[in-house]
Amino acid sequence: MITVAIVAASSTTIVQASNAPADTTDFLDKEVVLPEVEAIGNANRRSNSASLDAGMVKLDTEQLFNLPTMTGEPDIIKAFALQPGVSEGVEGFSGLYVRGGTNDQNLILLNGVPLYQISHLGGLFSSFNVEVVDNATFYKSSFPAMYGGRLSSVVDITTRKPDFNEYHGAATLGLTAGMLHITGPIIKGRTAFDVSVRRSWFDVLTAPALAIINKTKADDGKKTIARYAFTDINARLDHRIDSRNTLRADFYWGNDLLKYGSKEFNPGDEENYFEQDIDKLRWGNTLVAAS
Repeated sequence: MITVAIVAASSTTIVQASNAPADTTDFLDKEVVLPEVEAIGNANRRSNSASLDAGMVKLDTEQLFNLPTMTGEPDIIKAFALQPGVSEGVEGFSGLYVRGGTNDQNLILLNGVPLYQISHLGGLFSSFNVEVVDNATFYKSSFPAMYGGRLSSVVDITTRKPDFNEYHGAATLGLTAGMLHITGPIIKGRTAFDVSVRRSWFDVLTAPALAIINKTKADDGKKTIARYAFTDINARLDHRIDSRNTLRADFYWGNDLLKYGSKEFNPGDEENYFEQDIDKLRWGNTLVAAS
C-alpha cells in the first residue's frame, strides 16, 4: 500500500483590487486554511498504461463470483468479451474475437494444458466451472513468448488448490444446470483432492413437454425424439512430498450430447417400428495432466 499525504499549511491571502467594494476588505484580509488531503493508492493495482502488461486482465476468485450472470452462472469467457477491443460475436454466446481475429486464434489453457472446445451448446454456456477456478488471466496483446502459437489472445485459467486440513463443499441449482463440489484431505496435511461435477437440466425440463407432444401424435403413429445435455467433471489431486515439492494430477472431462430424430410405428403396437431416423452427436474435451 502506497500512501501519499498532501498537507497545506496556514497562509494569509492578500488580494489587491482597486475597484473592489469597500465592504469586501475584511473578507479578503481573513486567513484561509486548507484542510489536510490524503491520496491513497494501491501498489498492486497498477495502471495498464504504466506497466509492461498493457493488454493483461486478471480475475481472482472473488471477482469471478461477482461477474454478471445471464443463466444463473458466471461466465469467464463472456466477462473477457466485455474488454475493449474484444467482441463475443453473436450476442449472448461465448466467443472471443480479439481485434478482428477468430475464435481459433485464441489460446485457452486450463492448468497449462490447451483446451479446444471451451463452450457448450454452440457457445451459449462456458465449459469452465467458476466454483473450481482460482484465477483467470487474459492477454489480449503483448502476451509473453512462452504462450506462443496463437495470434489473437491467451486465456490462462488455474484451478484452486485442494484443502489439506478439512472437508467442505458447495452445491448449486441454477436455471439451466446444477453443480456439486467437494474438497478435503485423503491423508491430512499430505494428500488432498478437489472434485466438481456440473450437469445441465435441459433434458429433464423438456421431457414433460415432449411427452405431451408425443401423446398427441401417438394416434398417427409418430414420435419425436429430442434430447440435449452437457456435463463437466473437474478433479485435482495434490500430494506434498516435502515443504517445497508437490505432485499434482489434473483431470477434466467435458461432454455435450445431442440426440434428435423421429419414429413411425403402428399405432396398435408401439414396439413395432416401421421406420426411425435418429441422429446422435457427442463432442467435448478430455484432459489429463500431471506435474
